[in-house]
Amino acid sequence: MSVSEKATIICSKCSAETDFVAWKSITTDTDPIFKEKVRSGELYQCICPKCGNVTIIEYDTLYSEVDKDLTIYFVTNKDSYEKAMELLKSDEANSEEEQSGVFRVVTTRAEFREKLLIADAGYDDRAIEILKFITATHVKEVQKIKFDAALFDMQNGKYGFRFFETGKAGIFIPMVEDMYNQVVVDFSPKYPTEEKDNLEVNLNWVINIVKGNNNSFI
Repeated sequence: MSVSEKATIICSKCSAETDFVAWKSITTDTDPIFKEKVRSGELYQCICPKCGNVTIIEYDTLYSEVDKDLTIYFVTNKDSYEKAMELLKSDEANSEEEQSGVFRVVTTRAEFREKLLIADAGYDDRAIEILKFITATHVKEVQKIKFDAALFDMQNGKYGFRFFETGKAGIFIPMVEDMYNQVVVDFSPKYPTEEKDNLEVNLNWVINIVKGNNNSFI
């Protein structure tokens, strides 16, 4: 069951008041309409009925897709992040059956969308993050391309990695399926066995996995 909270938003353009519903907890098996709203970003848009101005309202969201056994907790500030991590790493949380499956914590909507895209494509986000790190290393050291962020993305029906500099989308590198499969073979034995150590699968997680690795990819 999905849970929401109501708020009143004042338009920054015309000062009109708008009722806004923040969906703090979402379960898509009972409310499938939210699948697309989360992916498109519509869930965080407040549209002024008077002038049409769009205001982005980001808020903590606990999102669950039962059919994928996937739960993503999008947290928007330091306090909510610390509370979420404390709760999810507790012995009580790790002993509950509902914590089975894939459970991730993300701190940006870009990461949120990326995790959903990876799940939609049927990939393991741990292997994708490692392959993204490998690809980014090649882009930086061999192709000498500057970037400050990279995300799993899709272009012309192909999955791959999009590189950004100062927020602007740059080159797209298609993913090589054989390399993904090799990453799974080489690195999956190194994944943390404790689920609480897999809550944040990001660059820091990858560095802990690949450091000291002798694989020829790195």
